[in-house]
Parts: sequence; structure tokens; C-alpha cells
Amino acid sequence: QNLTSLNEIQMISNEISGTLPDTLCTLTNLRILSFELNSITGSIPSCLGILTQFYHFNGGYNLLTGTIPEGLISSDSFFYLYLHNNQLSGTIPESITNKSSLLGCSLINNHFCPPHPSTCDTKCTCGAQNCLS
Repeated sequence: QNLTSLNEIQMISNEISGTLPDTLCTLTNLRILSFELNSITGSIPSCLGILTQFYHFNGGYNLLTGTIPEGLISSDSFFYLYLHNNQLSGTIPESITNKSSLLGCSLINNHFCPPHPSTCDTKCTCGAQNCLS
């Protein structure tokens, strides 16, 4: 079935497991993706950055791994990014913490390694990290 007009997916605290499928990127009108408090594993699909209306991504309290894709929040009107309490690693892209439209952002309790962008904890809460190099 054609779901391209779907603009919001909220699956908070539903005991969901598995990975985020790349087919999410075919939802061209997706604005909000929220799946906090589940057991989602794997990496964040980098293709989410092509969604021009995408402005709210909440994947906190899951088991996400890998890095934050550099172009994840390419939209000029991206407002909220919550990826706290996962197993993300690498470095925090400066393009995220410098995003002028960002109103809320939390990346605490992951495995990000320094150097952290100078705008961490000003524009985006980066907080405690357990660096895995």
C-alpha cells in the first residue's frame, strides 16, 4: 500500500525491536519519527537526510549503534533531535550542534569520542559520554 502521504510515526514505549528500515526514506512527507523507549538496534539510515519536511527525530533509550550520519538534519527547518541513551559512537557532527533551527537536542549517554563540537551543551546537550575508540 502507498504510504507516501504519511507524515508522522510515533511508537513510544512499545517493546519494538529490530532495525530502522531504509524504506522509511520513501515516506517523502515524513515530518516526525519518534520511537523512544524501545529496543531498536542497528544504525540510523543516512537517507533520512533527504526528507525535506523531516524536523523531529526521537530515538532516545534504544540500542542504536554506529555514527550519526553527517547529513541527517539537512533540512533548514529541523527542530528536534533526541538520540540520548543509545550506543552511538564516533564523533558528534558539528553540522548538528551548529544547526540554527535546532530547538531541542540531546545526545547524552552514548559512546561519542572527543573532540566534541564547541557548541555541545550550548545548542545540544552532549553531556556524559563513554568514548569507545
